[in-house]
Amino acid sequence: MSGTPKANDYLEIYESRVRLAIFVAMGTIMTAAALFMTGACIGVLFGFLVPPPSTVRAFVAPILVSLMGIAGVILF
Repeated sequence: MSGTPKANDYLEIYESRVRLAIFVAMGTIMTAAALFMTGACIGVLFGFLVPPPSTVRAFVAPILVSLMGIAGVILF
């Protein structure tokens, strides 16, 4: 077997346009959901949606969920 690839050594992968459209739609929906989750958590932390948290324990969940939302925006 030689080191140079020949024409029949390649594998071509085809994807249907419908499936690609579904993937784009799902990526858009997941990005929008992650943005909404991040915005809601920031609203909770700053007191726009509910009264601001008064104890340190009340800050943990919104901070963790906002970090997951930011990661979701980056990934999707």
